[in-house]
Amino acid sequence: MRYDQGNLLPTLSTTIGMTINRSVNVQDIQRPDRSIHLPGDLAMITIIILVSLVIFSLIKWSRSARRELQDRYWEIKRLKYNLRAYKRELDDRYKEREWLIGEINHRVKNNLQIISSLLSQQLAHITDKHATESIKTTQQRLHAIALAYRRTYRAEQLTKVDIHQYVNDLFSYLRDEFRLADSPTLKNDTGAIFAELEVAVPMGLIIYEAVSNAIKFAFSDTVTGEVKVSITRLAGDKLELVISDNGIGFPGDTGSSQTNGLGTSLITGLGRQLGGQFEIYNNNGAILRLLFEFKD
Repeated sequence: MRYDQGNLLPTLSTTIGMTINRSVNVQDIQRPDRSIHLPGDLAMITIIILVSLVIFSLIKWSRSARRELQDRYWEIKRLKYNLRAYKRELDDRYKEREWLIGEINHRVKNNLQIISSLLSQQLAHITDKHATESIKTTQQRLHAIALAYRRTYRAEQLTKVDIHQYVNDLFSYLRDEFRLADSPTLKNDTGAIFAELEVAVPMGLIIYEAVSNAIKFAFSDTVTGEVKVSITRLAGDKLELVISDNGIGFPGDTGSSQTNGLGTSLITGLGRQLGGQFEIYNNNGAILRLLFEFKD
């Protein structure tokens, strides 16, 4: 084949250009345009990173919360243990206190009985009638006090006295002491009242003194007598003690705590000890009334 040298170079140039153009066109067809998917890939990577960070944060928070819960759990267990130990200590102290109070009350009662026994021995050497009567009266008052302590020793509340039961105890003692048969009858009209010893003992002595005086002096042989003790709660933290009988009443001028026939200054002094307002008067018999402040 013979070529024209003058046309050879243009022909080669044209052929190479066409080949290059075809090669470019084939690559364009075969290679995808990656720039089209680049924004979507970045978004996906960003989401994955964010989710990973959230998961990591949740795991870290979960571990921290678990540690905190464990710490609080052990703290609560420690507090519960300390609370149980403190409660046991309080129970032990309470039992010890109750035992001590009961032991003190029991010893006071026993000491009062010892004093009464000593007075009984002394009576054997006394011939004076007035002195003998005074010692017997003192013994009776000591026994009235001892009954209050015995009542606390037998009760669940070692510092308080059931006044209703205490009045019953006083009545039983008075019946035995004065050998009462049918008259006078002793009536207990007290409510459910519990009083501390410093209140119960003066009240018991007042009741004993007033009732014993009524038994001795208020009734003639023909009168069927009755002595009533009434204790009532009033408004304003007040307690009213009324001792009444249907006997001959107080002799002389009534309305005064110094009325002759009631007997002694003991009732007046005990009423003042309770901080009460004290009065006596006649109304179909003798009436003694004491009003004083009282709180449970």
